[in-house]
Amino acid sequence: MIRSVLRPAFAGLLAVSAFVAVPSPAAAIDVDLGFLKHWLGPPPLSILEMHRLTPRCGDDPSAAWRGRVSGNSEGTYNDAAQAVSLVGCFPTLQDCTLWRMRMTGSMQGRILYNECRER
Repeated sequence: MIRSVLRPAFAGLLAVSAFVAVPSPAAAIDVDLGFLKHWLGPPPLSILEMHRLTPRCGDDPSAAWRGRVSGNSEGTYNDAAQAVSLVGCFPTLQDCTLWRMRMTGSMQGRILYNECRER
C-alpha cells in the first residue's frame, strides 16, 4: 500500500527535477566556503614562489633564527617531483615557525628536513 503511494510521488518528483536548473560544475567551484577556508588553508605555492618568499640570511645578518626546509614537491611546479631546499633567516622563532609551516604545506611530497635553530 505504501509503495503504491510513494512510487507515483517519487516519479512526479523526478519529472519536476528534470526542469529545474542544475548548477554546472564550474558554478560549484565559485562557492563561498566560509568557515571551511580555515581548514583548507591557502593554495600551494610554486617552487619559484617559495624561493621568493624565503628571506635571505645575507639581507639581515642580525636575524636570530635560521629555518631550513627540504624535501620533494610533487605537482607544485609541474607533474614531476622536484627537490626543494630552502634556508631563511628570521628575527623571531614565531616568524621562522610560520614560514616553515607555509613552506611544508606547499610541498606536496616527502619532507626531509624541517627545523628552526638559533644562529
